[in-house]
Order: sequence, then C-alpha cells, then structure tokens
Amino acid sequence: MADDFSPAPADPGPADDEPAGRRDAKSSRPRVVTWVAVVLGLQAGVLVGLAALGVVDVFREGERAVGVALALVVAALLGGWLLGACARGLAAGAPWVRGPATTVQILALLVALSLVQGGLRLLPAVIAGCAAVALVGLMLPAVVAYTQRATMPFADDA
Repeated sequence: MADDFSPAPADPGPADDEPAGRRDAKSSRPRVVTWVAVVLGLQAGVLVGLAALGVVDVFREGERAVGVALALVVAALLGGWLLGACARGLAAGAPWVRGPATTVQILALLVALSLVQGGLRLLPAVIAGCAAVALVGLMLPAVVAYTQRATMPFADDA
C-alpha cells in the first residue's frame, strides 16, 4: 500500500524527446526556439533603428512629406514592438506567437520582392534571407511543439 502514495513520475513535455545536447543549458527550451527568437529580436531591433533614422531624417533634412515620413516611423515602431513581443513570447513558449510572426515574415518577403523590382540586390537578399530563416524556424516541429505546450481548452473533448 505504500506504493499507492508514491509521487507520479514527471510528465515529459513534448520537447523532452530531443537529445540534451540540442537544448539550451538553462532551460528545457529547444535551441531552435532560441535561434528563431534571436532572429525575431534582431528584426525588431532593425525596425526600431530604422524608425530612429526616420525621425532624424525628418528633423535634419526638412522632409517635405512630414506626415508620410512620420506614418512610416510609427509603422516601423509598431512592427518592431510586434516582433519584439513575438521574440519574447516565443522564448516563453506562448501559443499566440506563430501567427503574427509568420504574417510579418510573409510581409517582409513581399517588401524584399518590391525592393528587387526597384533595382536593389543586397538589401532585399538580406531581408528575404532573414524572413526565410524565421519562417522555416517557426514551422519546425520543435518550435510547434514548444509553443503548444499549454493544454488547450476543450482539447480532451474529442
């Protein structure tokens, strides 16, 4: 009867099927989740930096279309905020992250295509490369499993 009161074994999470070498040392987070979060964080930083350059440009060069320039600055700041929130949420395993992050990456690919049509080569290649890495990373099984760790409501009703 003493065995009836023994603690239940720990529930192995979906990410526990990965070898220990493929995980971060301080958490049970798969390394690919960390790398995708870093890419999203870098994209957020670039957008915030571009917004700062836009503000400097408006005040230093006396931009004629101040309204349009400030709208682009606000859009870049909002995009940076969204990507930063996605990076932080992905690192925490939040289930809402993959949708907005995927949408932003698809928009980044479209921006890169537009820049290629405008005659640029290097900048669109960097934008498309980062977006492709993030998109592929967001769809990897380890990332999907990590962001679906929480029990979904009504999951047991099936």
